[in-house]
Amino acid sequence: MLSEPAVKELAGLAIKADAEWMVNVFPFGSVYWADEMPDIRQLVHCHEQDRKEILQTFSIRLKVWDGKVLSDDETRLWESMLDQVPSRPLFRRLNLTEDHAVSRRKAEKQVGAGVRGAIR
Repeated sequence: MLSEPAVKELAGLAIKADAEWMVNVFPFGSVYWADEMPDIRQLVHCHEQDRKEILQTFSIRLKVWDGKVLSDDETRLWESMLDQVPSRPLFRRLNLTEDHAVSRRKAEKQVGAGVRGAIR
């Protein structure tokens, strides 16, 4: 369960029709819209557990996009976040258009190639 400051930070996020589509290399190596992520300066100051849970919801949403079954822990976290911050833009984008799905696959492929190249 998120702390009150984290809930307040996420509740302040508003969905924007013109939000930029972004690629996130770390920690979840995929895509998101800019209006879904708290300001990084605020996120850094969150409790470690809050930060972990906020970022984990992005990973869980990848599974939602893929139609995968969530683990019990993932389901509990997702539902807890949804209960605490139902207006969060992340919860408004649970389906991708075909264009976004293609863009996501391309971004994830590039992130994977970059990570593999860095390890060599």
